[in-house]
Formats: sequence, C-alpha cells, structure tokens
Amino acid sequence: MIKKLVISLVLVLVFSSAVMAGDFREMNFGDSKEYLDEEYDMNFTRLEGAETDDMYDLYYGVRQYILDNEDASVGGYETGVIGYGFFSDELMTVLIDFKESASLEGIFDMFTERYGEAKVEENYREGEYTWVNNGTFVVLVYKENIFTDGFKFITASLIDIKRFTNLRAWQKEQQDKYAKEKAKEW
Repeated sequence: MIKKLVISLVLVLVFSSAVMAGDFREMNFGDSKEYLDEEYDMNFTRLEGAETDDMYDLYYGVRQYILDNEDASVGGYETGVIGYGFFSDELMTVLIDFKESASLEGIFDMFTERYGEAKVEENYREGEYTWVNNGTFVVLVYKENIFTDGFKFITASLIDIKRFTNLRAWQKEQQDKYAKEKAKEW
C-alpha cells in the first residue's frame, strides 16, 4: 500500500513538473535559440538599440529577441511585444506586454491557475504580484495613469531562477574583472 502511494506521488511530481517546468508555448527555459529555430521553425529577430550592442551583452549578458510573425495573444489576451531573453544562448526570461484593453483580473487568474497563489504586495497601488513555482519566478505589474484617462499597462516577466542565478554570478565576475583592470590603470 505504501509502495503504491509513494509511486503515485512520484508520478504526480514528475508529470506536474513536466507540465509546469517554466514553459512558454513550445519553449522551455534552457532551450537554445538555435534549437528553437530548428525544432519549431521560430525566427527570432534581435532587438536593436543601445541596450543590445556588444558592450551591453558583454556586461549584462542577456540578448533580447522578438519572434517574427508571433501570435499576438497569450491566453486569449491581446499582447503588444513579447520579448525573449537568452543568457549563454539559453532561454532565461520571457517578457509579455499586454495591450491596455486586457483584463487585469483575467490575466491574474490565468497566472494563478498556472503558478498557484500569488504574493500580493502590500501597496496595491503599485500593482505588483509575484509567483514562484517550479523554478520560475513570475512578476505581473499593473500601472494606471490617472492623468491620461486611466491608460494602463500590464506586463508579465517569467524568469528562470537557475539561469538568473547563473547570470548574476557571471555579472559579478565581469564587475570584478573590470575593477581589476581599472585598478591597474592607476
């Protein structure tokens, strides 16, 4: 009896982890851009601008992309830009910018269904909700501008905790190298 219970619990954990492993659409955190291009015929375009030049990459370590011809909705809610961040050529983060017409309640419910109960910040006016589940950290931010007739924006960031920790360690190494180089110049 106990053996069957243990086996059942292990199977539930394995299958629930497989479904909730930080996936976004067909992607899993840790997938390389090249793998996603080949396996799912995804065409990523690197975001242009000052924050994506080579010096930025060398220091901050995350290359930002968007997908060409991407479905402009998540869970039935219309989106603006969906950005994908890769560190060491592995998918580390997904940023979803929902259109202003999106329902905060519906999006909140969608993330709660996926990641469990949210932690709601004490200052509701800040409109920040967070989830941590199966190695994924999710931040949902809602802002409303009272000066522009209630224009709002809703963004969600999905971040792989393991790769983010690796990124922070790498950034610390880069800072230390830079400090040593500057110290030698004295």
